[in-house]
Amino acid sequence: MTSTETTNTERFDPQVHIHIKLSYQERLALKELATAQGISVETLLQQQIKQLITPKNPAI
Repeated sequence: MTSTETTNTERFDPQVHIHIKLSYQERLALKELATAQGISVETLLQQQIKQLITPKNPAI
């Protein structure tokens, strides 16, 4: 088994810590986006991640 594989017996940890490298300008832009929406950067990132992983409606 490789280090990226999991077994059914392993416990799923919903708490995930992500390290993202951003330039100063990128961090500033992210902070400005969050501030404009009245939310924290963490909340903004959580919303964006949820949008990415939520299945879209299939095309009919």
